[in-house]
Amino acid sequence: MKIPLHRKKGFTLVEMTVVIVFGLAISSVGMLMLSQQLQTVRRLNQQNFILQESPKINTAMSALLGRADAIRLHQSFADAIQDQNPVLDDANVLVAAFRNIDNNTTFGIINFETDPATGNNRLDYYFFDPADTAPVEGTPSWNISREIADASFALVNGLFQVTLTGPNAEQLTYTISPNQ
Repeated sequence: MKIPLHRKKGFTLVEMTVVIVFGLAISSVGMLMLSQQLQTVRRLNQQNFILQESPKINTAMSALLGRADAIRLHQSFADAIQDQNPVLDDANVLVAAFRNIDNNTTFGIINFETDPATGNNRLDYYFFDPADTAPVEGTPSWNISREIADASFALVNGLFQVTLTGPNAEQLTYTISPNQ
């Protein structure tokens, strides 16, 4: 006697349940990995000032101020250009004097200012040769950092301190000994 073998095409309820459970397990592991990756990216973005900006700022400050013959502090860019009202602390502008080979003096001005176009804070460098026209605030020679929330220059125990605050309240303090 012959038994008819006609099977319906498709999956059984048990097979479908197993596939759905495995699919859910794989997708939940994928979502956990995505969540962890997003948290890591957020943390890296929050630490961008420390990880990326601080080495650039350190290089610029070391190169500029390491060869300065004299440094003075001012609270405004106009005072720095006119060499008026020097201060010892809580300054926004640092002026560095450089003696050239021909015995002339040029100046580098590091100014913490707000960009009038965007309203963002920035740390800018201005080159100033007294034989030429004085630089105009807002038109720097180059930009040191655009990722800065605050900057303060001070003279503490004969050393110049530059305290920079990042966008997430990170603080960096550079201490520079003036050339003797």
